[in-house]
Amino acid sequence: MKKILATLAGGLLIGAAAASYATLPPPTSEEKAAAAAKAQKDAAAKAQAAKELGKAQDRAVANYRKNKASSSGGATTEPRPAQGTTTAPQAVPGADHATVNPPVQDLTRKEAQTEMPTPGQANDHSSTARETVPSGR
Repeated sequence: MKKILATLAGGLLIGAAAASYATLPPPTSEEKAAAAAKAQKDAAAKAQAAKELGKAQDRAVANYRKNKASSSGGATTEPRPAQGTTTAPQAVPGADHATVNPPVQDLTRKEAQTEMPTPGQANDHSSTARETVPSGR
């Protein structure tokens, strides 16, 4: 049995060595022509893609310059009322920061539930240290 396994292993090694030194036949003229045509087609596609990218970049720059020039420093222009007329200030949608509690006051129960945890509190994931208190409370 050992002789059969040794013979098979030797045959596999000889076959592997022979395969590593084997060479493929040279390509035919048709294969060379097909490879050249494919290379030329790939080069043309690459050039077309570069041309389209350049056009897209030019359009983006033109659009940016047009929009940047129309907005002077990001300020919006509103029509001014005629002199002598008074208008009431319009309410601006968004957060009303006039009623925010200063940070020295205690949080309400609802605010405490929605605020970010401080370091050392439960659910504070800013520390990689292990918890000292079991989480199964």
